[in-house]
Amino acid sequence: MEERARPLMNSWSLFSPCTNIVIFGSKNETVKDRCRTVRYIFVKVPARSTPHLHRLKVYQDFLARAIAEGSILSDDRILITDARDAVIQTPFFSHPLSKRYLTESDLLFSKEGSKGGEVTFCEDSRDRARWNHRWISVCFGSEALQALERCDHCHVICSGAFAGKALALVDFLTIVDDTINTLGSECTSTHGADQGVFNFIIWLGILRNTTLDYHVANNWESPIFTLGLGSPYAILRSGLVIPEGSRHFPSLLHQYDRNKELYTYIQKRYEDFNNETTNV
Repeated sequence: MEERARPLMNSWSLFSPCTNIVIFGSKNETVKDRCRTVRYIFVKVPARSTPHLHRLKVYQDFLARAIAEGSILSDDRILITDARDAVIQTPFFSHPLSKRYLTESDLLFSKEGSKGGEVTFCEDSRDRARWNHRWISVCFGSEALQALERCDHCHVICSGAFAGKALALVDFLTIVDDTINTLGSECTSTHGADQGVFNFIIWLGILRNTTLDYHVANNWESPIFTLGLGSPYAILRSGLVIPEGSRHFPSLLHQYDRNKELYTYIQKRYEDFNNETTNV
Protein backbone atom coordinates (compact mmCIF):
# COMPACT_ATOMS: atom_id res chain seq x y z
CA MET A 1 0.00 0.00 0.00
CA GLU A 2 1.24 3.48 -0.81
CA GLU A 3 2.55 5.06 2.39
CA ARG A 4 0.56 8.29 1.97
CA ALA A 5 -2.68 6.30 2.02
CA ARG A 6 -1.82 4.51 5.26
CA PRO A 7 -3.46 7.05 7.63
CA LEU A 8 -6.75 6.64 5.73
CA MET A 9 -6.59 2.85 5.88
CA ASN A 10 -5.62 2.89 9.55
CA SER A 11 -8.51 5.20 10.36
CA TRP A 12 -10.98 2.95 8.55
CA SER A 13 -9.62 -0.09 10.42
CA LEU A 14 -10.12 1.74 13.70
CA PHE A 15 -13.52 3.34 13.18
CA SER A 16 -15.25 1.30 10.46
CA PRO A 17 -13.51 -2.09 10.22
CA CYS A 18 -16.26 -3.84 8.24
CA THR A 19 -16.64 -1.25 5.48
CA ASN A 20 -15.62 -2.66 2.10
CA ILE A 21 -12.93 -0.55 0.41
CA VAL A 22 -11.80 -0.21 -3.21
CA ILE A 23 -8.56 1.62 -3.97
CA PHE A 24 -7.78 2.60 -7.56
CA GLY A 25 -4.07 2.90 -8.16
CA SER A 26 -0.97 1.08 -9.30
CA LYS A 27 -1.77 -2.62 -8.74
CA ASN A 28 -4.39 -5.37 -8.83
CA GLU A 29 -4.96 -7.27 -5.60
CA THR A 30 -7.76 -8.41 -3.29
CA VAL A 31 -7.01 -8.63 0.44
CA LYS A 32 -9.17 -9.89 3.29
CA ASP A 33 -8.82 -7.55 6.26
CA ARG A 34 -10.85 -8.50 9.35
CA CYS A 35 -14.49 -8.65 8.28
CA ARG A 36 -14.12 -6.69 5.04
CA THR A 37 -12.61 -6.95 1.58
CA VAL A 38 -10.03 -4.45 0.36
CA ARG A 39 -9.67 -4.40 -3.42
CA TYR A 40 -6.83 -2.71 -5.28
CA ILE A 41 -7.59 -2.03 -8.94
CA PHE A 42 -4.93 -0.95 -11.41
CA VAL A 43 -5.75 2.16 -13.40
CA LYS A 44 -3.87 3.40 -16.46
CA VAL A 45 -4.52 7.03 -17.38
CA PRO A 46 -4.90 7.68 -21.13
CA ALA A 47 -2.44 10.14 -22.63
CA ARG A 48 -5.25 12.54 -23.58
CA SER A 49 -6.56 12.79 -20.01
CA THR A 50 -5.35 13.52 -16.47
CA PRO A 51 -5.69 11.34 -13.33
CA HIS A 52 -8.26 13.75 -11.86
CA LEU A 53 -10.57 13.49 -14.87
CA HIS A 54 -10.00 9.83 -15.73
CA ARG A 55 -10.75 8.64 -12.21
CA LEU A 56 -14.36 9.80 -12.60
CA LYS A 57 -14.87 7.51 -15.59
CA VAL A 58 -13.23 4.69 -13.63
CA TYR A 59 -15.65 5.22 -10.72
CA GLN A 60 -18.61 5.28 -13.10
CA ASP A 61 -17.63 2.06 -14.87
CA PHE A 62 -16.82 0.23 -11.62
CA LEU A 63 -20.12 1.13 -9.93
CA ALA A 64 -22.23 0.40 -13.04
CA ARG A 65 -20.60 -3.02 -13.43
CA ALA A 66 -20.94 -3.85 -9.72
CA ILE A 67 -24.65 -2.94 -9.75
CA ALA A 68 -25.21 -5.05 -12.87
CA GLU A 69 -23.43 -8.00 -11.23
CA GLY A 70 -25.35 -7.58 -7.98
CA SER A 71 -22.28 -7.07 -5.79
CA ILE A 72 -23.49 -3.53 -5.02
CA LEU A 73 -27.16 -2.62 -4.61
CA SER A 74 -28.64 0.50 -6.21
CA ASP A 75 -29.32 2.13 -2.84
CA ASP A 76 -26.03 1.17 -1.17
CA ARG A 77 -24.27 4.19 0.29
CA ILE A 78 -20.91 4.96 -1.29
CA LEU A 79 -18.21 7.41 -0.24
CA ILE A 80 -15.74 8.49 -2.94
CA THR A 81 -12.65 10.23 -1.61
CA ASP A 82 -9.03 10.97 -2.31
CA ALA A 83 -6.88 8.42 -0.47
CA ARG A 84 -3.64 10.31 0.12
CA ASP A 85 -4.97 13.26 2.10
CA ALA A 86 -8.00 11.98 4.01
CA VAL A 87 -8.84 10.15 7.24
CA ILE A 88 -12.08 9.32 9.02
CA GLN A 89 -12.68 10.16 12.67
CA THR A 90 -15.98 8.31 13.14
CA PRO A 91 -17.94 5.75 11.07
CA PHE A 92 -18.94 7.73 7.99
CA PHE A 93 -22.23 6.09 7.08
CA SER A 94 -23.64 6.17 10.61
CA HIS A 95 -22.66 9.80 11.13
CA PRO A 96 -25.84 11.83 11.89
CA LEU A 97 -25.29 14.23 8.98
CA SER A 98 -24.45 11.43 6.53
CA LYS A 99 -27.60 9.57 7.53
CA ARG A 100 -29.72 12.72 7.30
CA TYR A 101 -28.44 13.98 3.97
CA LEU A 102 -28.36 10.57 2.28
CA THR A 103 -31.89 9.82 3.48
CA GLU A 104 -33.24 13.13 2.19
CA SER A 105 -31.16 13.13 -1.01
CA ASP A 106 -29.43 10.82 -3.48
CA LEU A 107 -26.11 12.69 -3.55
CA LEU A 108 -24.03 14.72 -1.08
CA PHE A 109 -21.49 17.37 -2.02
CA SER A 110 -19.61 19.76 0.26
CA LYS A 111 -18.36 23.29 -0.21
CA GLU A 112 -14.88 24.50 0.66
CA GLY A 113 -14.10 27.44 2.93
CA SER A 114 -15.45 28.51 6.31
CA LYS A 115 -18.41 30.39 7.74
CA GLY A 116 -17.93 33.97 6.63
CA GLY A 117 -15.01 32.83 4.49
CA GLU A 118 -16.80 31.00 1.70
CA VAL A 119 -14.80 30.43 -1.49
CA THR A 120 -16.24 32.10 -4.60
CA PHE A 121 -15.27 31.92 -8.25
CA CYS A 122 -13.86 35.44 -8.26
CA GLU A 123 -10.10 35.76 -8.44
CA ASP A 124 -8.54 36.57 -5.09
CA SER A 125 -5.27 36.16 -3.25
CA ARG A 126 -5.71 32.47 -2.43
CA ASP A 127 -3.94 30.29 -4.96
CA ARG A 128 -6.55 27.54 -5.16
CA ALA A 129 -9.35 30.08 -5.43
CA ARG A 130 -7.57 31.37 -8.52
CA TRP A 131 -7.42 27.81 -9.81
CA ASN A 132 -11.21 27.45 -9.48
CA HIS A 133 -11.56 30.67 -11.46
CA ARG A 134 -9.23 29.27 -14.12
CA TRP A 135 -10.89 25.85 -14.37
CA ILE A 136 -14.27 27.40 -15.16
CA SER A 137 -12.78 29.92 -17.56
CA VAL A 138 -10.68 27.40 -19.51
CA CYS A 139 -13.31 24.66 -19.62
CA PHE A 140 -16.56 26.60 -20.04
CA GLY A 141 -15.68 30.15 -21.04
CA SER A 142 -16.30 33.65 -19.77
CA GLU A 143 -20.11 33.46 -19.85
CA ALA A 144 -20.19 30.51 -17.42
CA LEU A 145 -17.58 32.18 -15.23
CA GLN A 146 -19.54 35.42 -15.07
CA ALA A 147 -22.71 33.52 -14.17
CA LEU A 148 -20.94 31.86 -11.24
CA GLU A 149 -19.35 35.14 -10.13
CA ARG A 150 -22.80 36.78 -10.03
CA CYS A 151 -24.37 33.90 -8.09
CA ASP A 152 -24.41 34.74 -4.36
CA HIS A 153 -24.81 31.16 -3.15
CA CYS A 154 -22.53 29.50 -5.72
CA HIS A 155 -19.52 28.75 -3.57
CA VAL A 156 -16.80 26.34 -4.63
CA ILE A 157 -17.62 22.64 -4.15
CA CYS A 158 -14.73 20.22 -3.68
CA SER A 159 -14.65 17.31 -6.13
CA GLY A 160 -12.21 15.25 -4.08
CA ALA A 161 -14.73 13.84 -1.60
CA PHE A 162 -18.44 13.22 -2.16
CA ALA A 163 -21.01 10.54 -1.36
CA GLY A 164 -24.29 9.12 -2.56
CA LYS A 165 -26.43 6.12 -3.37
CA ALA A 166 -24.73 3.82 -5.85
CA LEU A 167 -27.10 4.17 -8.81
CA ALA A 168 -27.41 7.94 -8.33
CA LEU A 169 -23.62 8.19 -8.39
CA VAL A 170 -23.55 6.27 -11.68
CA ASP A 171 -26.12 8.67 -13.13
CA PHE A 172 -24.20 11.70 -11.89
CA LEU A 173 -20.84 10.41 -13.11
CA THR A 174 -22.41 9.67 -16.51
CA ILE A 175 -23.39 13.33 -16.74
CA VAL A 176 -19.84 14.26 -15.75
CA ASP A 177 -18.34 11.97 -18.39
CA ASP A 178 -20.71 13.23 -21.10
CA THR A 179 -19.73 16.80 -20.21
CA ILE A 180 -16.00 16.02 -20.24
CA ASN A 181 -16.34 14.48 -23.71
CA THR A 182 -17.53 17.84 -25.06
CA LEU A 183 -14.54 19.77 -23.72
CA GLY A 184 -11.42 20.80 -25.57
CA SER A 185 -7.89 19.61 -24.93
CA GLU A 186 -6.90 22.80 -23.09
CA CYS A 187 -9.43 21.87 -20.41
CA THR A 188 -8.92 18.11 -20.31
CA SER A 189 -5.14 18.46 -20.03
CA THR A 190 -5.42 20.91 -17.12
CA HIS A 191 -4.59 19.39 -13.74
CA GLY A 192 -7.60 19.50 -11.40
CA ALA A 193 -10.17 20.48 -14.03
CA ASP A 194 -12.62 17.91 -12.64
CA GLN A 195 -13.51 20.44 -9.95
CA GLY A 196 -14.51 22.96 -12.60
CA VAL A 197 -16.70 20.31 -14.24
CA PHE A 198 -18.39 19.47 -10.93
CA ASN A 199 -19.19 23.06 -10.12
CA PHE A 200 -20.45 23.83 -13.62
CA ILE A 201 -22.80 20.84 -13.56
CA ILE A 202 -24.09 21.42 -10.03
CA TRP A 203 -24.48 25.21 -10.01
CA LEU A 204 -25.47 26.03 -13.58
CA GLY A 205 -28.51 23.86 -13.89
CA ILE A 206 -27.48 20.64 -15.63
CA LEU A 207 -28.00 18.55 -12.50
CA ARG A 208 -31.22 20.40 -11.63
CA ASN A 209 -32.65 19.27 -14.96
CA THR A 210 -32.45 15.62 -13.87
CA THR A 211 -34.51 13.63 -11.37
CA LEU A 212 -31.54 13.31 -9.01
CA ASP A 213 -31.97 14.79 -5.54
CA TYR A 214 -28.77 16.24 -4.12
CA HIS A 215 -27.61 18.26 -1.16
CA VAL A 216 -24.73 20.74 -1.08
CA ALA A 217 -23.52 21.11 2.51
CA ASN A 218 -21.56 23.96 3.99
CA ASN A 219 -18.05 22.91 4.99
CA TRP A 220 -18.85 23.52 8.67
CA GLU A 221 -22.16 21.60 8.50
CA SER A 222 -21.04 18.48 6.66
CA PRO A 223 -19.72 15.00 7.53
CA ILE A 224 -16.87 15.98 5.15
CA PHE A 225 -14.51 18.73 6.31
CA THR A 226 -12.18 20.03 3.57
CA LEU A 227 -9.20 21.97 4.89
CA GLY A 228 -7.40 22.78 1.65
CA LEU A 229 -7.94 26.53 1.72
CA GLY A 230 -6.90 27.03 5.30
CA SER A 231 -10.31 26.52 6.91
CA PRO A 232 -9.87 27.22 10.66
CA TYR A 233 -10.18 24.19 12.89
CA ALA A 234 -10.04 23.17 16.53
CA ILE A 235 -8.93 19.94 18.18
CA LEU A 236 -11.18 18.72 20.99
CA ARG A 237 -9.97 16.95 24.12
CA SER A 238 -11.30 13.74 22.58
CA GLY A 239 -8.88 14.22 19.69
CA LEU A 240 -11.58 15.02 17.13
CA VAL A 241 -10.81 17.78 14.63
CA ILE A 242 -13.77 20.09 13.99
CA PRO A 243 -14.39 23.31 12.05
CA GLU A 244 -13.66 26.21 14.39
CA GLY A 245 -16.88 27.46 16.00
CA SER A 246 -18.98 24.58 14.67
CA ARG A 247 -21.25 22.41 16.76
CA HIS A 248 -20.90 19.59 14.21
CA PHE A 249 -18.00 17.14 14.20
CA PRO A 250 -17.07 15.83 10.75
CA SER A 251 -16.44 12.18 9.98
CA LEU A 252 -14.02 12.67 7.08
CA LEU A 253 -11.09 15.08 7.20
CA HIS A 254 -10.03 15.93 3.65
CA GLN A 255 -6.85 17.76 2.57
CA TYR A 256 -5.49 17.79 6.11
CA ASP A 257 -1.98 17.63 4.61
CA ARG A 258 -2.22 21.26 3.45
CA ASN A 259 -1.65 22.33 7.07
CA LYS A 260 1.77 21.34 8.45
CA GLU A 261 0.70 21.23 12.11
CA LEU A 262 -2.46 19.27 11.36
CA TYR A 263 -0.55 16.89 9.08
CA THR A 264 1.89 16.14 11.92
CA TYR A 265 -1.00 15.64 14.35
CA ILE A 266 -2.85 13.22 12.01
CA GLN A 267 0.30 11.23 11.25
CA LYS A 268 0.98 10.84 14.97
CA ARG A 269 -2.63 10.08 15.85
CA TYR A 270 -2.86 7.14 13.43
CA GLU A 271 0.67 5.75 13.49
CA ASP A 272 -0.21 3.70 16.58
CA PHE A 273 -2.59 1.64 14.47
CA ASN A 274 -0.03 0.52 11.86
CA ASN A 275 0.22 -2.95 13.35
CA GLU A 276 -3.51 -3.45 12.98
CA THR A 277 -3.33 -2.99 9.20
CA THR A 278 -0.07 -4.65 8.20
CA ASN A 279 -1.94 -7.04 5.90
CA VAL A 280 -3.67 -4.26 3.93
